[in-house]
Amino acid sequence: MLAALAIWVLLSHLLAHGGGVINRFPGPLPVAQKLLEYVRQDLALDLRSSLKVFVVAWLAGVICATLLGLLFGRLDLLGNIFLPVIEAIRPVSSIAWVPL
Repeated sequence: MLAALAIWVLLSHLLAHGGGVINRFPGPLPVAQKLLEYVRQDLALDLRSSLKVFVVAWLAGVICATLLGLLFGRLDLLGNIFLPVIEAIRPVSSIAWVPL
């Protein structure tokens, strides 16, 4: 880790005024200062906003899944139509759905 930090400092000095496709390459100290500034000012607001979106989407998913499960369980025709599709995609890992 110390070697990576040393390389970072070296590259930030070599590329301070631009070099090739890199216009600026900040050193670790300015990055740490910006990170602390972000933590003090905006992190709580961003976390709150992200958690709000997560909770709303999770509740919508729970409600939809519950209602569809009850509907498919009560109505045999719908259950017979959709159960094979659901059983076919159920073993797919949840991480595989992320790109979709």
